[in-house]
Amino acid sequence: MIEKVSDIWQDPAEAIGELLIGKSLEQTAPALSQIPLLSVAIAAYKSKGAISDYLLARKVQKFYTAWDDLSDHERREIYQKFQKKPKAFIEKLLFILAQQEDLQKCKLLGVLTTSYLRGQLKRAEYLDFIETVAHLTLRDVLLLCKLVDYGVIVPERKVGERYASLFVSRGLLASEPHLPPEQRSGRGRYYRITTLGERFIAQAAQSKLKETA
Repeated sequence: MIEKVSDIWQDPAEAIGELLIGKSLEQTAPALSQIPLLSVAIAAYKSKGAISDYLLARKVQKFYTAWDDLSDHERREIYQKFQKKPKAFIEKLLFILAQQEDLQKCKLLGVLTTSYLRGQLKRAEYLDFIETVAHLTLRDVLLLCKLVDYGVIVPERKVGERYASLFVSRGLLASEPHLPPEQRSGRGRYYRITTLGERFIAQAAQSKLKETA
């Protein structure tokens, strides 16, 4: 267990896990409330009973596993930036985390947030990406990531009409109606992975997502 609350920044995921083992939320609230995201959740629990079990805490714990490959210096720096974010930012992220049906997507949200706090994603791009995570299932994200195996140009038969429409609506794919005949491998529509799509796929790759049973 991380003994000092002030040292939680070193490994929030581990701290949350150890605080949850065999203890009630009421007992662990003072320490958990020092962790960005959970501080808002704890406040909601105290005032409205919004947290009935540990599921949200586990999602936040998975979120922080995005820090596993960061150095101590990077963790401290990102943690400090996170703490300075306005409450509205934290609440929006917490709301999206709470909606996730798969813990792996919580880590993806952690990877996206870390990239944003490190200045690797612009604010508008980051907000677009976390909304995309909210709209896609884990299976959707995994399928999107597999599309790069076909190159930048992807035939609709490899995507499927429904998925093509879904990815286009999120700005991840764009229709490619004027593709030269020599680049076509058959009839039907073709799509191009957009720059936004390529950047989202790169972030998803960092999350090391896997198919669940």
